[in-house]
Amino acid sequence: GAPGGCARNKGQRYWLGLEPGAGEGPLGDRRYRDYARVIQESGQHVLSLVNDLLDLSKAEAERFELQPELVEPHTIIASCVSMVQLDADRAGLKIRNLVPQDLGSMRLDPKVLRQVVLNLLSNALKFTEKGAISIRAHRDHGGLKLSVEDTGVGMSEADLQRVGERFYQARQAGVRGTKGSGIGLALSRALAKAHGGDLTIESEVGRGTLASLTLPAIEIRPSAKPASTAQRSTRKRSVA
Repeated sequence: GAPGGCARNKGQRYWLGLEPGAGEGPLGDRRYRDYARVIQESGQHVLSLVNDLLDLSKAEAERFELQPELVEPHTIIASCVSMVQLDADRAGLKIRNLVPQDLGSMRLDPKVLRQVVLNLLSNALKFTEKGAISIRAHRDHGGLKLSVEDTGVGMSEADLQRVGERFYQARQAGVRGTKGSGIGLALSRALAKAHGGDLTIESEVGRGTLASLTLPAIEIRPSAKPASTAQRSTRKRSVA
């Protein structure tokens, strides 16, 4: 093969989380399924990171296009809780979904709501060793106010000042060794602001963290009325 090819292959295996000797063995070896799964998960992680960076760049440049729909926030929030429930169970943590089912419908961008809620729940799981994570929400002038509170390790005042900076991490790894990209909170805050809202963080070392999200409802702007026949003919005559 080409010079350095072997070294590159080994480097790629380590980057994908594969052990030395991966890909070597009889066809049909059970390990191949495991290697394929690792490669797929690694690819999905990289794709997710790239998409997050693109969304963050668009939101920071005020070029993020909202796509509001009439949605039921409690349904989206329940779906987000379900997505992280398995990780919570493995960690021995309880997620308290205290969002009322009669919250009603609101005109929000479902992608923004889903992305921010998932980021906040994942962050809470990452830095909570024991106890519970509580999520609450209520209507506010037709929009949504939501909070995620945990009983985790918390953050210092110095860390709070830098929360939301791109790639900044108060801790390099979570309480169970989980590492992140450092853009979750930055993206969440940027998306909240793009939606006309905000994301604030309150925390204290050893006493957990409270993240509060505000998403105003997006009003339907009336489209400009088409010009009447008389107005169009007048414009044509003036141009001539």
